Amino acid sequence: MGEPTDTSVTPARVRDDTPSDIVENSPDLLARYDPNGVCLYASPASLPLLGYMPEQLIGRRCTSFVHPDDQVDVSDAFFADDARSGSIVQYRARHNNGEWVWLETALQAVREEAGGTTEFIAVSRDITGRRAAEDAVGRRHERIVSTYETMREAFFSLDRDWRIVYMNPVAHAMRVRPAEEVMGQTLWEVFPDLRKTRFYSEYIRAVKERVHVSFEEYYPRIERWFHVSAYPTNEGLSVYFRDVTEEHGAREALVKREREMAEAYRLERETTEHLRALDDMKNMFLNAVSHELRTPLTIVLGVAEMLQVRNEELSDEVRAELLVRLSGSARKLERLLTDLLDLDRLARGILEPQRRPTDMADLVKRVVRETDVASTRSITVEAPSFIIDVDTPKVERIVENLLINAIRHTGPSTPVWISVEQRDGGAVITVADQGPGVPASLRDAIFEPFQRGTTPMHAAGIGIGLTLVARFTALHGGRVWVEDRPGGGAAFKVFLPDDAGAATEPKRVSMGTLTSARKHIDR
Repeated sequence: MGEPTDTSVTPARVRDDTPSDIVENSPDLLARYDPNGVCLYASPASLPLLGYMPEQLIGRRCTSFVHPDDQVDVSDAFFADDARSGSIVQYRARHNNGEWVWLETALQAVREEAGGTTEFIAVSRDITGRRAAEDAVGRRHERIVSTYETMREAFFSLDRDWRIVYMNPVAHAMRVRPAEEVMGQTLWEVFPDLRKTRFYSEYIRAVKERVHVSFEEYYPRIERWFHVSAYPTNEGLSVYFRDVTEEHGAREALVKREREMAEAYRLERETTEHLRALDDMKNMFLNAVSHELRTPLTIVLGVAEMLQVRNEELSDEVRAELLVRLSGSARKLERLLTDLLDLDRLARGILEPQRRPTDMADLVKRVVRETDVASTRSITVEAPSFIIDVDTPKVERIVENLLINAIRHTGPSTPVWISVEQRDGGAVITVADQGPGVPASLRDAIFEPFQRGTTPMHAAGIGIGLTLVARFTALHGGRVWVEDRPGGGAAFKVFLPDDAGAATEPKRVSMGTLTSARKHIDR
């Protein structure tokens, strides 16, 4: 790949357009493009990311270094009508050393008052490692399937409706009916006589009690003994079985072998579930945090550059609006980082409550008054004055997060109520709304970290606000719960004892045991 031939953009001009030191020192590559996709500016991050000096990129089109297979995606991100309001694209770009690296680019169009696009702002980062990790997960899945296909034991898996979704070749060899008649049918349709055997009761127990079951049973239909191990999963039930008819007489040797295999299966299952849980948590965290950081950060960078480069061209009204957006995005970043740091400190056990006498009415009213998102809503406060010993900053965070949670998950005209009352040797704080409420099955799991799901409207945040409420409450020796509000909606309640040593309320928040609840949380 040769040097650029377009010399219409001079180094002097690049220096004039260069953003602040924050952008210059960012590990992400910031670039500006004209409406035709020609690079006007590139930050110094171009050297570590692509091996090119910024001046080597200036004058090149946005697709100059893009892999042929990704050219259309990048062009669409720049020029498609539905993409100019902002888009994110992943693609391969050729490094100066000849290797292909994966980049993720967030693109934002800068528009003039008439509506036309004057330029594009692009922020790119290297995601080669992340893509490699995703490929590794795919290969691991292939290895697991290959293991099932080649293992000597029979294996089949069922979904939550007891339908057969997979059988390995060994299990197919033992089938009584043709394969095409088995797949998609329920286990009880294929083998109705199982209902009268121990197979049925053990499978039901495994699913109902969420436990691994291992047993031997005789199947009269084919006159064979089977050793069976069944494991409940998030998707249904996984069953391993083998014919032990010939060994059934050798009881002692068989029992020893069963114990060894059961232990191996248990360890395999625990390891697989542990890795899956870590991978799920990692993906949830990275996806949520990267999105919530990227949006305000893109606004901050874009507005800052526009104010620097085009300040004299902007009217006072436009300049004031940009400053409001800049300030709001900065406050959002500060709140997000504070939440993450507090969650980390709580997880490491380095936070202790610093109690002091606090007027709860003053605290609640101050938080309502100072919470920026509360300024646009109708909030009713009922807070008689009384004093208890609490960690004032932590309780302020409890009230603020409950208030923000209620506002984010209800419509703009929905009323919100907040009250505090002295009760049972402590204080009960209630934040209620007239929104859709919280299903009873989710009222424990809703306080787990990074849990977000479907709501009637989009709700910002990364899913740790209620987790911090629960952790700060537990730090005081109290508890938090949610219940239906009379008349509709949800009421989140926090009990804070005046003296943690004398508190009768449980200190730990129940996180629930249903794994399915983790997938559908919407608060």
